[in-house]
Amino acid sequence: HGQGDRREKKKEETITHNAQLHATISVAAVAFAVAAITAAMAASSAPSKDERMAKIDMAMASAATLVATQSVEAAEATRA
Repeated sequence: HGQGDRREKKKEETITHNAQLHATISVAAVAFAVAAITAAMAASSAPSKDERMAKIDMAMASAATLVATQSVEAAEATRA
């Protein structure tokens, strides 16, 4: 086994990572949409306007964090 084997394996891994990256972004988009819907539902049950906004902010923040985390992981996987 020379350097050639390793390079070939690297190419296959890159292809796999690109597929994973695409899947990750799709998952993140769905997660964000679900969070937005959840926030809207939670908000409609909150008695005050402030409470509604707080619930929406919280759901959006957690969705944004999830999306950011997924994107970072995907980017690292692609570079690896």
